[in-house]
Amino acid sequence: MLLGARLLVVTLASALAGACVLACQSSAVVGELAPAATDDAATPPAEFPAPLSEDAGAPTLSWRLRAPTVPCSVYGMAEERADALFLGCNGGRVYRFDGVDARVSLELEDTRIASLIWAAPGGHVWAGAQAGYDAKAKTEIHRFDGATWTKVLPGTERITSLTGTSATDVWITTPSQIRQWDGGAFTTRYAAPAGELRACAFAKPDRGWCTGTSGLAVAWDGAAWAPMTAPPWSANAEVFGVEVNPFDEVPTFFWGEPVKGPNGEDVQVRVASFREGAFQTRAAQVASFTDYRVARKRTGHAVVNGRTYHLLSLHEQYGQALVFDPYDDVFRALCAPALAFSEGTAKTRVGGYYGLLASVVGSGGNQLALSSSTLTFEPQDLSVAPGGAIWARIEDSTACGSVTDRLVRYEGGQWRDVAGPQPAQSGRSLAAVDFDHAYTLTAAEGILAEYRAGGWTEKGTFADAWSLSSKRADDVWIGGYVDQLARFDGKAITTVLPKGKGRQVKQVVSDPSGVVWMVAHGYTQDDTHVHAYRLADGRRQEWDLGIEAYGTHVSAIDGDHAWLSGRPAKAWDGTRFADLPFDASNVWARSEREVYFTFGGDIFRWNGETRERVYHGFVFIRAIDGSKERAMAIGPGGLTIELGAFPAGTK
Repeated sequence: MLLGARLLVVTLASALAGACVLACQSSAVVGELAPAATDDAATPPAEFPAPLSEDAGAPTLSWRLRAPTVPCSVYGMAEERADALFLGCNGGRVYRFDGVDARVSLELEDTRIASLIWAAPGGHVWAGAQAGYDAKAKTEIHRFDGATWTKVLPGTERITSLTGTSATDVWITTPSQIRQWDGGAFTTRYAAPAGELRACAFAKPDRGWCTGTSGLAVAWDGAAWAPMTAPPWSANAEVFGVEVNPFDEVPTFFWGEPVKGPNGEDVQVRVASFREGAFQTRAAQVASFTDYRVARKRTGHAVVNGRTYHLLSLHEQYGQALVFDPYDDVFRALCAPALAFSEGTAKTRVGGYYGLLASVVGSGGNQLALSSSTLTFEPQDLSVAPGGAIWARIEDSTACGSVTDRLVRYEGGQWRDVAGPQPAQSGRSLAAVDFDHAYTLTAAEGILAEYRAGGWTEKGTFADAWSLSSKRADDVWIGGYVDQLARFDGKAITTVLPKGKGRQVKQVVSDPSGVVWMVAHGYTQDDTHVHAYRLADGRRQEWDLGIEAYGTHVSAIDGDHAWLSGRPAKAWDGTRFADLPFDASNVWARSEREVYFTFGGDIFRWNGETRERVYHGFVFIRAIDGSKERAMAIGPGGLTIELGAFPAGTK
């Protein structure tokens, strides 16, 4: 517990406000460690640590995805049957999900986005793969017959929607045409006189609707497409899509009229049902809007307690989703970075950014929610102890409109919460020493907080503290907001480098030889560059990495071997930093000949001469760290990639 040597329970307010901590620029007196209650102390799991054995005959050392289920952003979804969900992703992949595991079903070029997915009754699945994020990117169509995928349409034009009613009744739209599959090719059935077609929906083979910009709204009667009478959206509206109620087969159209919002150009989301030959406008809500780079199905529906609720994904960049309740005529937020929906026989599933895969749950109305949390790791708050214990800080935005910080520890193959006061939970930087021993900084006061034996203790204060690292008990290095450096030796915090230039020490690392490495970002008008420091024998060396080196990280195994991520990455040979022939976002060195760099969603191993990709994914890796015993790479959406000696054939 944070200070209170004889107290077994200390509240958050009393722990911080009532603590007697003497602080100055150079040192701070340390409070006593409170004896922790037995129930508060965590017990390491039986398998901890899991050594990364590389002996002859041992399993292969490799990186494996632990979470989320798919390492991509899900742009399209379709259910073949209750236990077979197809997911279309960036990275040109289509996954087949059985409710537990997801396996790659179709793999195309990395630059493609499988954003249009439709499953016909009977097992045939259709996928549209767009060639990149350009607003005019072309789309190729692939068909899965239950056994193999076949390309049925080359990528010569942009496809904006893909749907149908059966394996032989399949429809696509280009911006200007509606086409039907005739068994061998797509035949044009309608050419739009103006505007761009955006979406189609069918209730049955002889009853369907397509919609688009410039007032486009047409209906299918089984023989021909005909314009609908007086659609209520203007020529300037952005049309989101059309959805059919599965019970009464009534189509509902979604669009947005441009308005001036507080942040500039917004749209006012509107909805209209088409009943008895006329449009009936139902409700409206102002929401911000981005663009239409990726062609995808933006609407869906959920059936809860026998009632249909419509789902709408507006944002291409952020994936914000809305639920339209036709019974109360209101829109409500669905809190998740949602991009795609699948109306299954058993449940409605939602897919989205960073591998989001969830089910719609709740009793209906304003009680609709998602079954999965939205978790993001803080990039500077991953720390692996020498013995292999893994700690991290998470931002949890599951609750609408709020973000909660949590400290977690990797146990038994999953992240588990570490109890503690809020200043520690929402603190800054993190250093794991062992499974039951870690340090962090409180964000506002710069208090060094120590977790040991299940309790928290304040160990002193360092003005403008910003980052820290520690691999041994009572040996903590603290980087400051104004270029300063301090050290905690178990008794006091002592300044090593006083306040200097206007630079923020984002990372500080002490290697086993005692050399200290730092990365600092300038934040004044005269200096916005990134700088690297090396402190050895009281002498500090400095390198100006330039303005484009933002996000640079350092990893070192001793005073003569260190590496920097950046554009390009760099290696220290004891005398100088030399450029490496590649760019990197993060770096962690396990040995001189085994250095791991990340770029985007990939992990590469560098042996000093060649670089090999050892993990391939499409969720951006924000941090990587490890020890001889264990390693982890993390990112948004709860991305968790573990390095281990895994037996062949295991997951």
